[in-house]
Amino acid sequence: MLFALLLGLIFGSFLNVLIVRVPKEESIIRPASHCPVCKNPIKWYYNIPVFSYLYLKGKCAVCDTNISPAYLLVEVLSGLIFMAVFLKSPNIFYALFVSVSFSLLLALSIIDIRYKEVPDSINLSAFFAGLGAAMFYAPMPTFINLINLLEYGKSAFLLAGFFVMLRFTLSYFLKKESLGEADIIVAATLGAMLGSMNGFLAIFVGALISLVPAFIYRKKGVTEVAFVPYLAMGGFVVFMLKEQLWFMG
Repeated sequence: MLFALLLGLIFGSFLNVLIVRVPKEESIIRPASHCPVCKNPIKWYYNIPVFSYLYLKGKCAVCDTNISPAYLLVEVLSGLIFMAVFLKSPNIFYALFVSVSFSLLLALSIIDIRYKEVPDSINLSAFFAGLGAAMFYAPMPTFINLINLLEYGKSAFLLAGFFVMLRFTLSYFLKKESLGEADIIVAATLGAMLGSMNGFLAIFVGALISLVPAFIYRKKGVTEVAFVPYLAMGGFVVFMLKEQLWFMG
């Protein structure tokens, strides 16, 4: 499990790049990692996930500017996601696809909260990673399971269609745009990873989790609430507990 944790921490470092650069439509390759204030490149030994942040006490090694703890949080959460998924998965290939998909949903959640937008590039990547997991959902896969791919692909489009209808229905009765187009892709991702029944349950759980924050935001006069984080949390909860559920999806 140490391997899964380390892999997740490394991927979490990459997620931080996505979170910062993709919403600004910047390249995720060049320039290399650098301080956003002094612009100095970050040495590789100051770019080790978690360890470097703790060693530098959350500050830039050159200009001493405070670095947001969100960077550390994303790396830690990504590491925990990878470790938890590997523990629940029948094989390493399935675990990798599911871990990447949930970690990308984590990045989407941060971006949705911070910028109130959900980049299609990351959203679609999470979907295809989730769909890819279906090909390896077996104890010991000796070949790509196309039957699983078709079955879970059907679940993905079923949930996407449900969200489309839900979006149009709510918008009609509330007389304003409800839900977002990005939520449709997230729903499809949950269907691809969990199947139809567990996918619907994940949406329900996500909606329940969102009730308290939504009430607090409404009290503060905030009407636009990011829903992707709650869908992602609902999906992860159901994934971790699916063996205890009455249906497998």
